[in-house]
Order: sequence, then C-alpha cells, then structure tokens
Amino acid sequence: MNQTHGMTEHGILMGKFLEYKNSGNSMDIVIIAIDNAKRANGNFVDDTRRYVEYFPKESIDYFDDGTHKFLYKSFVDKDEINHPLFIVNTLIPAIEQKLDVSLDSSNLGIMGASMGALSALNTAMEYPELFGFIGCISTHWIGIKPSEYLLLPFNSLLNRKPMIADEATIEAIIKYSAINASRLKDMKVYFDHGTEGLDYFYS
Repeated sequence: MNQTHGMTEHGILMGKFLEYKNSGNSMDIVIIAIDNAKRANGNFVDDTRRYVEYFPKESIDYFDDGTHKFLYKSFVDKDEINHPLFIVNTLIPAIEQKLDVSLDSSNLGIMGASMGALSALNTAMEYPELFGFIGCISTHWIGIKPSEYLLLPFNSLLNRKPMIADEATIEAIIKYSAINASRLKDMKVYFDHGTEGLDYFYS
C-alpha cells in the first residue's frame, strides 16, 4: 500500500467511524495491536524471529519425517516463541484486568496479515472457545524454504526477494488446517488475498 492510498483509506475509515459514532450506536470497541518478535535496531537475526514466532507449531506434526520436520522441531517448536500461548495465557488476561472486562467468543476476535494471518488462524483453531470471529489477510500459506530462511538476515545486504513456495510446508499447514477447520464452525471467518507479488501464491 503506498502512502497516498493509505491516507485515502484512512480518510474513508475515519468518515465511517464518525458516521457510526454520530448515529448513537455503542462504541465499546477496543483494538489491540500486538508487536512481534522482530525489533527495529535489534539483533542481526531479528529478521528470522517473526516467522518462527508466528508459524503454527501444531502443523509440524504433519510434516513427513525428514529434514524439514527435524529443523522445525529443533528451531521453531518452542514455547517461548509460541504466539497463541502468549495471546491466551498473557495478553488476554492482562486486557481483562486492565479494562475490567470478560473476553470470550461473544466479544473477542483475532486477525492478522501474512504470517500474522497464519497465526490468527492457528490461534482460533487451538482456542475456538475464545473467539467469535477471525480475519486472515494475505495468509502466508507458502512457508519459506530452509535455505531461504537462513539467508533472511542478509536480504537487505543482498537486495534479494526470496519466498519461493515450500511445498513441504504448504502440505503440512493445509493438512493441519483441514483436520482442524471444523473448530471454526461457530465463528465468522474472513479471508482475502491480492493477485500480485507474494499474494499471487496465496490463492
């Protein structure tokens, strides 16, 4: 999204917000934007941490035995970088205490973009009793080839644009999602994707 487009969208959204507010409807809506493991001006390998944090750990069981499964089990399947666990065990209780509210499927949703969309889907499937709606924008189904993943910290130096679809990762994520999709039956679910760049591969 370029800046001009973003400003236009912002103006439209602000207009709709004011229209809604002036209609006398309740405005009891809170949006929490969650930071990810990648930090600006952080460590050299920070470019690799967001992928590991957001990757649906449960899908690792659906990899065929071999290098992929070993690598994901060794470097990705860690509780300290498990995004759904953080949301459920740390973030939601903190919000409930701070705002003096009770959150459940009647008033709580989760959404994200790219790897964040994959994590939102994962979180909703693992804790379906907590969420009433889910939004997945440009869901990054395609994973990253292990060789491309190792080069992520060098991308800016090499002026590279990797992300060649990794078939083993796609297959594992889709198997996991298909088996657990029924957990979303009581939720409102929104998906979309674009047609250019990485989004071309998301269909």
